[in-house]
Amino acid sequence: MRTPAQIEALIPATERSAQRFPRLNDRQIDLALRFAVASPRSFEPDELLFDVGENEALTRIVIDGSVEWFALDGFDHETTRSELTAGQFTGELMQLADRPSLAGARAGMAGCR
Repeated sequence: MRTPAQIEALIPATERSAQRFPRLNDRQIDLALRFAVASPRSFEPDELLFDVGENEALTRIVIDGSVEWFALDGFDHETTRSELTAGQFTGELMQLADRPSLAGARAGMAGCR
């Protein structure tokens, strides 16, 4: 088993975006949509998918367009963390603990589905 230092040497944290923000291929998206609780929905540009502090931030797969993932800094100013595109998905780990989300997500400049 590798130590954290050995893993960091092999794959620096700055190059782990594929692990932090995985991308599903078309086949995986089709499979995931079979288990969806709702039909695909379109969001207008800048429309919130979920906000910081919500308790029920749904996991959503980006089919088209983009989603901006953001958080609040120590002064309650929004800071963009990442942009998710087709094949990537939103979610908030705090939902597993039934706690308020630490981040939010909104549709990108062209909206999303």
